[in-house]
Amino acid sequence: MTVRSVGSLKLSTHLNTLPVMHNYKLAVAGDIRKDARKRIAQMGLKWAKVELLKPALCRDEQLPNVQEVYVVEATEQNKDKGIYWRILTTTK
Repeated sequence: MTVRSVGSLKLSTHLNTLPVMHNYKLAVAGDIRKDARKRIAQMGLKWAKVELLKPALCRDEQLPNVQEVYVVEATEQNKDKGIYWRILTTTK
């Protein structure tokens, strides 16, 4: 996904430039099937309002060229393969 409002960057690149705006703790239940232990995850939260560009290869003329969305990203801090959530939503 390409973000227009920040100079046509990829969405992930734009999110990487943002500071963590909120930290919180999340209780994670263990799962014996995945060999995951019960723990308290240290989470970092980022959010931004962005404009996504329609992909160049998209031929659907009914879709808008630009879509304004909010993106929220929550990542487990100090862990390479930890929790990672990204949510995109419109205002409508």
